[in-house]
Amino acid sequence: MFETTVNVGHAVAKRYLAKRYMEEEPPQFKDIDTAHLLVILANIILFLPIFFTVWYTLHHVHTTLAAVEDPLPAYEPLPLSPEDDGTPKDPNDPVRGSNPNRPVTSSLRATSRLLKSVLGWRSIFHGFGYVIILGVVSGVAVGIFNALPFVPFSIAHLFAMIVAAPFSTAWVHAIIAAPTPGSEPAKTLRSPIRPLRKIYAATWFPIFLFWAASNAAVLFPTLLGRLIGLPKLDPNHPTEPLDPEDTSIIPKAICVAGVALGLQMLLVVPANTALKRVQASLLPADEDTLVPFDRSFGGRIEPEVVGGRGFATLGAAIKTVPYASWVRIYLQRVKIFFVSIATYILVGMALAVQFALLQKVTGPA
Repeated sequence: MFETTVNVGHAVAKRYLAKRYMEEEPPQFKDIDTAHLLVILANIILFLPIFFTVWYTLHHVHTTLAAVEDPLPAYEPLPLSPEDDGTPKDPNDPVRGSNPNRPVTSSLRATSRLLKSVLGWRSIFHGFGYVIILGVVSGVAVGIFNALPFVPFSIAHLFAMIVAAPFSTAWVHAIIAAPTPGSEPAKTLRSPIRPLRKIYAATWFPIFLFWAASNAAVLFPTLLGRLIGLPKLDPNHPTEPLDPEDTSIIPKAICVAGVALGLQMLLVVPANTALKRVQASLLPADEDTLVPFDRSFGGRIEPEVVGGRGFATLGAAIKTVPYASWVRIYLQRVKIFFVSIATYILVGMALAVQFALLQKVTGPA
């Protein structure tokens, strides 16, 4: 009752102050002039695709393709020129290079070229329609489970992830499946989510491990920060000044950030990779993939027609990722991190220069 009264009083006060400010017409309620408005709209049109590419295409599409891609088997390169006829050569002669058998996802540019060659300009939005549906389903499921008594939000999030497993699996299939000539890049949503029992049987445990790893990567650094006395940021007082004489804040923050980063690398990345590979194993056999993918997982998967499960287990998903692939997956995430930081810095500098010049020409908004 007390909380309800406070909320009602707060809402009445906000309406009263807003009405008073509108009557007095303070500067912050004045309309933005046309020049500033045009610059804002131009920046949205210019930078929104860039931010979307960094936030979605790199962080989700590229990492999913890297988790699924399997290295091609080693082969003996064929001669690339007529003089390379197999006759003995002088050891001091320079080697006429052959094409190294590098995975596509070892390079961000190569991955982008692959997506553009298949999807064209739509490559940055690859599979985003499934993300919208997944977000709606997950949000509704979280709201329902969180409304139950004695169910914490983290547990509600786990239940929602399991409920939405068919939709997240459909998104993985939409990302890795190669479009057939004359068809859409991805199948309809109904086709990938039809075997619900099979999807839940395959994904519930990898989803649980991914949820546990993600929560551990947040919980343990938070507890460490409290143990070593790192000041906690209060959302009710975000501008509260810190003690300027406390010189231990920066080392403590670096320590907590290092632990958080280490847990992300040791727990979250492997759990996410295993989950994506298990979901990829459910791709229908009649669909090709954009990147090389061993559907048999090194002979560990038996088809359903011979009495097998028809999908990869968590152990098979982890054991079939060789050391070179783990290096590629981690290096890709490092590259994406630095590309993201560079993008945010450059865009921020461009915006600052634009509005500084605009204020000199037209004056403040």
